[in-house]
Amino acid sequence: MPKRDYTIKLLGLEDFEVKSLDETKDKFFVTVEKPRQTHTCPNCGAITDTIHDYRIQYIKHTVFSDKKVILKYRKRRYVCESCNKRFYETSNFAPKRYQVSHQLISLILRSFNEICTYKSVSERYGVSITTVMRYYDKVNFEKNTLPEVIGLDEFKGNLDGEKFQTIITAPKAHNIIGFARSRNAQDLDIKMLSYKNADNVKLVVMDMSNIYKALVKRTFKNAEIVADKYHVMRLGNFALEAVRKKEQKKFSKEHRIQIKANKRILHKRLEDMSDEEVFKLSVMMEQMPELGKAYYLKMKYDDIFRSKDVYEAKRRISNFILEANVADIESFDKCTSALTNWVHEISNIFRYKITNGYTEGCNNKTKVLKRISYGLRNYERFVKRRMQLQNNI
Repeated sequence: MPKRDYTIKLLGLEDFEVKSLDETKDKFFVTVEKPRQTHTCPNCGAITDTIHDYRIQYIKHTVFSDKKVILKYRKRRYVCESCNKRFYETSNFAPKRYQVSHQLISLILRSFNEICTYKSVSERYGVSITTVMRYYDKVNFEKNTLPEVIGLDEFKGNLDGEKFQTIITAPKAHNIIGFARSRNAQDLDIKMLSYKNADNVKLVVMDMSNIYKALVKRTFKNAEIVADKYHVMRLGNFALEAVRKKEQKKFSKEHRIQIKANKRILHKRLEDMSDEEVFKLSVMMEQMPELGKAYYLKMKYDDIFRSKDVYEAKRRISNFILEANVADIESFDKCTSALTNWVHEISNIFRYKITNGYTEGCNNKTKVLKRISYGLRNYERFVKRRMQLQNNI
């Protein structure tokens, strides 16, 4: 295929006759015409192919070899010989009265499959930031149905004056379903009412939030709640760290720094430690007996999540609560409270073997998007950006 024909195909101009191609430092100007053909008069319906004149229309089209491609479209105006009506030839190449081609609009929208800013997209394709936003505002990526398994989680935001927003995901399919403007009951109910098949939901994976728990009971009548394993496990980490921080205050600054430097050891099991780490742990436990008791409790707490099935998990939960009550370490009260009040939902971790890890990963990407976008305060734009980025629509 000749080089010129290949370039025409690459630019998506097969339906045009290319009359000339001019190149500047940063642009290609391509003069094009549509093949001459008969048209139906929009006034009287007569057939004509008589040309009255041409109008030059400049259309931003694409980027080729790092240069912006501008089409110089010689648009014909026909005249009807029956009623003398003048009208332009039809073209589906660009939206009516727009100076941007459909191909460029598609490129602009697909740019947001990656983390980028409106400004960077506008500079890449030679259009204004307002133009980029206008095209993006017309797109809707949200879904109106729910899968059998959904994930709920909150993330810190600043949209519409709300401090926290709620993300709704499909953790098995690995995509985002939608967002709620906040985590208050009214906004959550409004969002869930937009879905047509709430009765289809069988499992809801979430942190131990009473707000979300109440939502599930109101909205998803056939659903079981699965407490997110990560959120439950980290309560043990928080409890042990609280004891370490409290106990190390009894020592000199130099000694506190040394204890802090070895804090990772406290979160390892004995069988996973080196001889040196076992020695350091024994020294800390000897110097801080309360920390030794806390370490023992933390290992018992971790054992819950090493259970092979729901029955073993329930047995270990009961044993931990008894030992924690005997040890009487205040920082572990949240652990025993969670295991007592959420025992069924925590047991479901082992029954259904699913976590909210995917949803947590989505929140990490949200932080990146907010940082490079300096906030993203417009709720609708944020939702579109976030869903397209994660789902690669």
